Amino acid sequence: MTTDINSPPSPSHSQEALEAPPSYDDIATASAGPSSTTEPFVTPSHIAHLFSRVPNGEILEKGLSPLATAISMEKVGISALVTHDARLSDPRILYDFLLHQAFQIPPIKVHCIGAHTEIADRDEYVTNDGNPRQRKKGEPDRIIDFDFWIDLTSAIKHENNHYNIQMPNVRPHVPVHRGTYNPSYAALFAPKPRSPGHEYASLNISSFTDVGRSVTSSERALWTQWAVFRMLKGLPSFANMWEHSEFWDKHKDTPAGQNLVSLRERFEAETDPDLIKEAYEHRALKDWCEAYCADPGILKEFQMVKGIWGWDFEGLGTAIKTAIQSTGYQSNDLRVKFETEGNVIIVRPDNVLSKALDKFWVFVLCWAFMIYPFILLFKRLHPRGGAKWGPTSIQYSMKCYPPLPSTFPNESLEAAQRRLPEILKEHPEVPRFAVLRPGPQGIHYLLGRKEGEWFREWEDRIRTATRLRYKGQLEGNPDVEGPPPELDGY
Repeated sequence: MTTDINSPPSPSHSQEALEAPPSYDDIATASAGPSSTTEPFVTPSHIAHLFSRVPNGEILEKGLSPLATAISMEKVGISALVTHDARLSDPRILYDFLLHQAFQIPPIKVHCIGAHTEIADRDEYVTNDGNPRQRKKGEPDRIIDFDFWIDLTSAIKHENNHYNIQMPNVRPHVPVHRGTYNPSYAALFAPKPRSPGHEYASLNISSFTDVGRSVTSSERALWTQWAVFRMLKGLPSFANMWEHSEFWDKHKDTPAGQNLVSLRERFEAETDPDLIKEAYEHRALKDWCEAYCADPGILKEFQMVKGIWGWDFEGLGTAIKTAIQSTGYQSNDLRVKFETEGNVIIVRPDNVLSKALDKFWVFVLCWAFMIYPFILLFKRLHPRGGAKWGPTSIQYSMKCYPPLPSTFPNESLEAAQRRLPEILKEHPEVPRFAVLRPGPQGIHYLLGRKEGEWFREWEDRIRTATRLRYKGQLEGNPDVEGPPPELDGY
């Protein structure tokens, strides 16, 4: 996964404006003063996802089947890990394998690249990073000024605490590949049309894995835009687009937005509330594993994406760009990207054709001899072709707020602080210098790091790396837990 922050810099900004750091919503301000209220705490809607866990998320447990933990995988490209292990045709082993993958934390980094373009006025040989090459007269040449990155994995990897890892199953209203060539809704939410008159099939749903109608092109575009917005804002995959006005106000009156509203209204009006509740809380991954293994498709695949959320990646990317530009560096080719490696897990069947198509040279030859279009038709039209399954994901939060052990609604911060020494003795998962704040279940503590705090630590080193035209990984001091800085302002 790559989240790219590439808005062009504005030449009209003053030097003072570039020096000014970004404003962050400091969540800790809510806990700065003592709390003595007895009224129920209401979590602000824009950060409610930091306190919540998805109801239909799988229960993550270690001690899984040894067979599931011994599955070998092959890296394909930057982001994909593929396996054809025959043992994964057993739904129980497949289920354990997917749970095991939740504990394999994907590396994540922020990657900063600055470059400019030169046009040579004569043929010449130049050396870049020790590699000689020829520049021809009149041809544009992209020159890398700096290329450095910072590892962010420590913000999501916690030795004794996995609260920030969630494995949500797809909900009925979200279109994904449900063993289908195109993304589809659940049959419970949007059943397939059974006639040109737009009459719908019976709603006698036998399973929550039943497939509904495919998305239209406008609906696909809406959900794609929502996915981009969600990643930039650091929202989890289980966030609802209509709960975020910054996005929904722009799209609710579009044809796709109005169609989604009508589908939801019809779903809520015609479906038993108990069935709706069960559909949104049912942990269906075992059902999906059984459905995938029962699929006779030769070229089927089960795909699971590992997503990162919890930070305002768009705001942080803008802050990093501002720090770089404050050194006097100006370029229209300045990129700040958040990159994740090995974040797509793909399970494919153990057969010759499926394995062959993983080979890049076979893929190229199939296109060169116009064989691949027929393979696509076979996958789409033949029942033995095989389609994609993507009913679950793994979500890692860069920051979240688990409830403090033994807390209760309306507990005060003072009472929680008094209990903290005993809690630290009995619960190694709680950070030694826990940042506490009230939340929906009582008192919660910060797990992970705030993006503003991280930026404050790395800002000067980012400026230095820019001035030195550094290429490579920026190393920082080892993470040492300590009390949060108590500075007034920035």
